[in-house]
This record gives sequence, C-alpha cells and structure tokens, in this order.
Amino acid sequence: MGNEFHIRRCYFCGETCEDVLEEHHIVPRSLGIPYATETITVCANCHKKLHKIYRVLFSYIEDKYNIKLRMNKERELEEQYELQSQLQIHSFVEARKRIETVAKIINELIEKNGDRPVPVEMVFKEAEKKGIPRERTEKILNMLLEKASIYQPSPNTIMKVY
Repeated sequence: MGNEFHIRRCYFCGETCEDVLEEHHIVPRSLGIPYATETITVCANCHKKLHKIYRVLFSYIEDKYNIKLRMNKERELEEQYELQSQLQIHSFVEARKRIETVAKIINELIEKNGDRPVPVEMVFKEAEKKGIPRERTEKILNMLLEKASIYQPSPNTIMKVY
C-alpha cells in the first residue's frame, strides 16, 4: 500500500485549483433538514450556476404546486438578523435597501462595461457616492458572493450571475 494522493476536483467541470473549489450541500441547508449533510466538491463558477438552477427549480415547484420550499420562518428570521448584524444596521428594511442599491450599481457598471467584469474599486466609489461606506459595501459584496448572485472571475473584479 503506497502513499495515495487524492486530487480534489469540481464534480461538474473537473477544475482542480484549490483556490476556487467549494463544498456544495446537495440538499440545500435553507430547507432546514438537519440530517441532510452530504456535499459535493464544485468550483465557484459551477457552484453559482447550481444555485441559480435551484432557485429556478424551487420557484417553478412553488408556483406549480403552491408550496414553499425555500426556508422555514425561523431560519428566515435568523438570516434577517444575521444580515442586520453583519451590516451593523438596526433595520432589516434599511439593510435590504443598501443591498439592492449595491446590486443595482453592479448591474449598471457591468452594463456600461459591455457585460464584462468590473473592478471592485469602481463599485466602492459608486457606493460611496450613494452614501454607503466602503466597509459596508465590502460586507454586501461578500454576502452577494456567498448567495451566488455575483462571482469573481479574477481577483479584484466581479461579474453577475446570469
């Protein structure tokens, strides 16, 4: 029995760069099923695509069968509290407004840039013009990355998920 070496790779595209590999929960944690812990290794781009597929699929099932799949109310309230805490804002509505403002800035910049990635620094400058401090914008960008709404095709640039 020799030394075995296992290379982690993306389940879908085969990417092996450790910097972009992530673990994806097969059964989304947002469903609140505590014993569903199985994961697969995926790259950041495939992970974001997979979450977009989940969103479309969940929306279809919810509309067609009139059921709610996304998350239970307790988890939704926990996420709202976490969002307010991370942004250090007392109002959930205000936190959502700031996130929507930053998302709108990103979309406008990408559109102006010919649907190409934009430097993160541009987002910071535009957000500051709208009264959102750099540290809050940075937290919002990190949340959008975690939620797979945007991704980083290269360091210091961002792109939206279509």
